[in-house]
Amino acid sequence: GDGNAGFGGGLLVRGLGLPSATLVDVSFRNCTGYSGGAVAVEGTGASLTAIDSSFTDCEALYGGCAYVGGPWGGARGSPTGLFHNVSFTRCRATQDEGQAGSGGALYGHNAERLTVSGTTFEDCEADATVNGGGDDIFIQDTELVCRAPAPW
Repeated sequence: GDGNAGFGGGLLVRGLGLPSATLVDVSFRNCTGYSGGAVAVEGTGASLTAIDSSFTDCEALYGGCAYVGGPWGGARGSPTGLFHNVSFTRCRATQDEGQAGSGGALYGHNAERLTVSGTTFEDCEADATVNGGGDDIFIQDTELVCRAPAPW
């Protein structure tokens, strides 16, 4: 999908009741947003699974391609993100009005878990001029699980 939005330029999974999305063989190109250039997952119980998919030329302040986050300023929530055999290419976390970009491809904040397996990152970057970072992945108060390309 091509999109431009606040949370999730192409897809937003939000809610308190266990909302979920499964993406298989899906491509996101040229998406922009504030949090999650292509997709954003937020709220208690929300989840995203992406398999055999690609994210290309997407950008946002937090998570150039994907943002997985619980409540801001609160206890760790329970959103989760799983990325299996996914490619992230030329994704950017960009600076906005003095705020540094974080997580060129993926950003996890107050989420339960972010799982990455068999996934590639190519030419992703975070504009970290002021306190940002993580050209590929940035996590804060989130469990990160990285696995070889075997089934999860």
